[in-house]
Amino acid sequence: MARDRGPHRPHHPLLPHPVIGFTQHWLNLGNNGSLPQWSAFDLRDVGENAPHLTILKIASDGSVDVEFVGSAVSALVGEEFAGTSATAENPTICDIDWYNRAQAAADQSDIQVSNGKVNPPYTSEIEYVSADFPFRGDDGQISHVVCVTVAKLN
Repeated sequence: MARDRGPHRPHHPLLPHPVIGFTQHWLNLGNNGSLPQWSAFDLRDVGENAPHLTILKIASDGSVDVEFVGSAVSALVGEEFAGTSATAENPTICDIDWYNRAQAAADQSDIQVSNGKVNPPYTSEIEYVSADFPFRGDDGQISHVVCVTVAKLN
């Protein structure tokens, strides 16, 4: 297995392909190791990773607005939740703490990897792996966090 790894075929035994794929995309958007600008992001460029994405905008009041939810994330949690907001007082939407995920990525200005569980309606608990990627706005502050969330398959 190790001989298959490298710049031409990177993978990680514990991280799902969409996380690795978006990591490469995010790194390519950065300029000489700096955080990527939000203006450089285009959803059409992420291809097969798009269903696993949730795009969060950090609002001026500190809340987190959900701008986009990919179909795989909607299926994982059992509903569509684009257009909702999370706050420090109400951080969780659909069993996932989107507020603190976004805040951790923004505070650290780096990728944050985590895992968790959701309990969608009409099915049993589902585990997931996630990675959250901060982007800078025109003012230099973190304006968006793109979250990649992938269900663990046993």
